[in-house]
Amino acid sequence: MPRFALTVPYAERAEAKRLGARWDAKARTWYVPLGADIAPFSRWQPRDEAINIRAASYFLARATRECWKCHGETVIHGFAVRLPFQFIAPGDLQRVWQDADHSAVLSYVTILPARVVERVKPLAPLLTPDDSRWRNGNYWMNHCEHCGAKLGDQENVEEHNAPLNPCYVTSLSKLVLLGVDEPFEARATIAVRRDIDPLALALKIPFHEMA
Repeated sequence: MPRFALTVPYAERAEAKRLGARWDAKARTWYVPLGADIAPFSRWQPRDEAINIRAASYFLARATRECWKCHGETVIHGFAVRLPFQFIAPGDLQRVWQDADHSAVLSYVTILPARVVERVKPLAPLLTPDDSRWRNGNYWMNHCEHCGAKLGDQENVEEHNAPLNPCYVTSLSKLVLLGVDEPFEARATIAVRRDIDPLALALKIPFHEMA
């Protein structure tokens, strides 16, 4: 079961337990179960487990791609944010929030608040946490609707003209953006294209909705 590890001092273990943290005796670590709101545990999150993106609203992006395993056409989902939003730069040990200057599609999402999970679960039931050997960890990953194969963010978001991060008009027209007018936080990689702004272009094409 995917979960978020915590660094809990011995003197604070009772409080962590009261808030809902659990103890893994084998791994000898406290953790937050999947689906629980991480906010009450922020002071115990290891630095590399903390959120690095926050926005007043967000988009659940939807596209299609061919499954590498069964070769069927399957729906995939991802997260995107537009200006204004803030981020913490990779490697910034001081964790200074910066104002973004470009909208972004997110990849390798490892942390989502419970309210976001509950909101998108009915809309994207096949977007769930799963282990990635390539990433040596787990993140919110798409799965084929036909055979259940893992569909990684390298092909979905990171590659040139990826389905969820397109750069050509024909691909942009296939990207559907479901707007969610609620606060958003996450730990993820920000996939920004400096040549174009796919989110801004997609919003000019009448293929977006409100969730």
